Amino acid sequence: MTSPRYLVSGPYGSGNLGDDAIALEILNQIERHGGVVHLAGIDARRFLKSTGRKVGFVQRLNLRGLNVSVVGTLWKCDVVVIGGGEQFSEPRLANPLWGHLATNFQLYLLAKIFRKKFAAVGVGVSDGLSSLGRFAMRRIALGADFFSVRDEGSLQRLKALAPGADILLSADPAFLGERIDKEEARCQLCRRFDIESSSKIVVVMPSNDKFHSMAYIEQLNASVKKLNEAGVEVIYAVSDSQEGYDSEIFNKGLLHTSKRTRWAPPASLSLVQLIEMITAADCLVSSRMHPLIFATCQMTPFVCLSRAGKMDAFMKILGDDSYLRMNFTPVQLVELIMTKLNAATPEIYDPSVIRARAKASAQFDTLAKLAFK
Repeated sequence: MTSPRYLVSGPYGSGNLGDDAIALEILNQIERHGGVVHLAGIDARRFLKSTGRKVGFVQRLNLRGLNVSVVGTLWKCDVVVIGGGEQFSEPRLANPLWGHLATNFQLYLLAKIFRKKFAAVGVGVSDGLSSLGRFAMRRIALGADFFSVRDEGSLQRLKALAPGADILLSADPAFLGERIDKEEARCQLCRRFDIESSSKIVVVMPSNDKFHSMAYIEQLNASVKKLNEAGVEVIYAVSDSQEGYDSEIFNKGLLHTSKRTRWAPPASLSLVQLIEMITAADCLVSSRMHPLIFATCQMTPFVCLSRAGKMDAFMKILGDDSYLRMNFTPVQLVELIMTKLNAATPEIYDPSVIRARAKASAQFDTLAKLAFK
């Protein structure tokens, strides 16, 4: 019997390490079930640099750029999968040619034309879709052979759009990442940045997008200065180095640096190195969700600076309401960080992680059966 072949489409190899973490776990899970994976993503070289994994890679469907090379790969596969990390959303000008939702609808139609199975795994669904977007989303939800979402909000939106659709509430595939040795990671981190191993180390991961202004940067700078005054070592890192995103903060030199504060340059970090850094830290401060997932799985205390509803939902899953929004004050942030650093027993989210891992794993058990139906 030949191995079933899966085409997994998503924003992989773009420079977003969180998305690459999802792709890596999708690869691992499908291969564990005996399948063969081809990725339809952004940049094969960036994905290899990020994850260290060689995989069949083709440019994702892009009608706007007249790139349709993925069709040949799709024809050879048994199942077309919209992978986690993908958000079913529209650009400001809703249209049938480009944008995440339009592209995914095109893949759905191609899968149906070529009589392939179609699935979505651990995806998100945006609100405020246009009438065109609602039509496409309804067709996909009702016509998919399997559809799982990563959060309650996406589930409720789909239920409202397509009441008859069979939608599974799962969890982000990144929850399936393996645990890393904390002591070894700590030694490597202290060696790399010439930090005393007995020091308190905080990794700060800022974000730069439509959600914030310079006030956010000023608040972070004031907070970091207070941490330095308290003898805390700070390392900045970003998980999204796409042009115009988080690495712009590094490129423009916006954050305070000192003897106790330094950058892990964005170009120098692979996915594994980022997770090792988070594992080694005494506390993580992040405005991005996937670093928080990494911290949760590696049992690293963290402070969430919530910038979106999906991050609120993530904290709700953990049963933790001790997080801040983007209008935080330096006093609030520093107090919360110091509470984490001085806690006699670090917060343990084991029950929540176990549940999330079980949900994330279950969706692949179902996905694996599609190729044989």
